[in-house]
Amino acid sequence: MRGRTATILAIAALTASLAACRDNTTGTGPTGDPVGGSVSVSQPADSIPPRATVVLTPAQAQVTGYRGSMTFDVTLPQVSGGTGSAATEFNTGMHALLQARIDRYFSAAKSLTDPNKLSKIDHIGDHVVSGLLWISVDGGGAHPWTELATHVTDIDTGKALEIGDLFTDEQAGLLALSTQAGTLGPQSRAGTYFDPNGVTPTRDHFNAWTATPAGMHVYFQMGQAGPAALGPFDITIPWSALGSVLKPGLSGVLSS
Repeated sequence: MRGRTATILAIAALTASLAACRDNTTGTGPTGDPVGGSVSVSQPADSIPPRATVVLTPAQAQVTGYRGSMTFDVTLPQVSGGTGSAATEFNTGMHALLQARIDRYFSAAKSLTDPNKLSKIDHIGDHVVSGLLWISVDGGGAHPWTELATHVTDIDTGKALEIGDLFTDEQAGLLALSTQAGTLGPQSRAGTYFDPNGVTPTRDHFNAWTATPAGMHVYFQMGQAGPAALGPFDITIPWSALGSVLKPGLSGVLSS
């Protein structure tokens, strides 16, 4: 009913709720069994300012509810622990990703779910934590479609890292990503179905990414760089391939 509201239960270190003006939500807190083990943050590398030891533990938030006639039931990646604001920033950021999809689809879709539990903490490093939101959108047609979103938090600063924060010159960075994607895309699950038109040097083409020791883990949306029937796929661009365009000091943070 229009005007109805709901509140998503605050998870882990969060003190604010996700609820939008007309969301109707219930939920449970972080599960008793975290999705992974504790990660101790060691002393930083030479180029990274030293800081206190931090422990972040992966957790989950089961977020359920409805808005209008659309229901949602998603297991949201979260973290707990730490001595600073990183956990709160990351958890709030992941909730915001889900809320944005609720706001986008409530008038056009029947449900938002993650039936295969593919949303996850992609990596917790010494200096960065990355999460993936994997949403199945049922629009009432023959098949649902998939939408991905990511959030990356700098543990040292407690601030989000977006694609525009990574490069000394953003356009040069996007061009490097595009070049690497053009090489790695045909070697991915997409194979000969890879479409280079989906990896041109624009921010929208590279806004779903996470930071891992192996490199920048880039996710391509369903139908972005290959046929929709292929679904989403991903590549990992080595940090060494981006070293000349990354901001000074960021390589050690992102690869931790």
